[in-house]
Amino acid sequence: MSERAEKNAVFGLVVFALAAVAATWVYVRVHGLQRGASAFVGETGYMVQYPTDYAAASGSSDSDKKNEVVYFFPQGTSIAALKGEAEYGRLGVIRLEVQPRSDLTLADVRGAMTESAKKRKETFTQEDRKFSFPAFEMRISAPLKLVQVVVLGSRSVYLFTAGADGPVLDSLLQSLTETPPDR
Repeated sequence: MSERAEKNAVFGLVVFALAAVAATWVYVRVHGLQRGASAFVGETGYMVQYPTDYAAASGSSDSDKKNEVVYFFPQGTSIAALKGEAEYGRLGVIRLEVQPRSDLTLADVRGAMTESAKKRKETFTQEDRKFSFPAFEMRISAPLKLVQVVVLGSRSVYLFTAGADGPVLDSLLQSLTETPPDR
């Protein structure tokens, strides 16, 4: 690569990074950020706030990048060493899975999760929750202790999985917002 092409590539990356920072700043300014919180802006146009002593790491779970997985965890926690959902409670990890909504209803998602839990012989209870969007919570008590909350947004389905209910999970759920659709 020539020196000029290399400089152009670096310049392009800098411009892209500045645009991403500016877009995040505008989004946070418009939607507000609670004091003592950090914000995560997802690929599909949503934002959640989390405590400043936590970190977030994300990636796509599919090749066309329509599904996103985000881990929220206490700073200093090695997310790479995570051995599975059984450690979520002990480590304070919360996983968020985001996928396009399509024509799904909350009843559709609840039915699918109920069937799946029964097939895995899980012991669970369910309860409706209400945030900025319709939601329900599934508390699994065996074989693993997990809390899963499904939120049905206007464009996406959000599945939060934690080892226990608590203030960090509640903060994520209460702060979930979606950006207006592109026009």
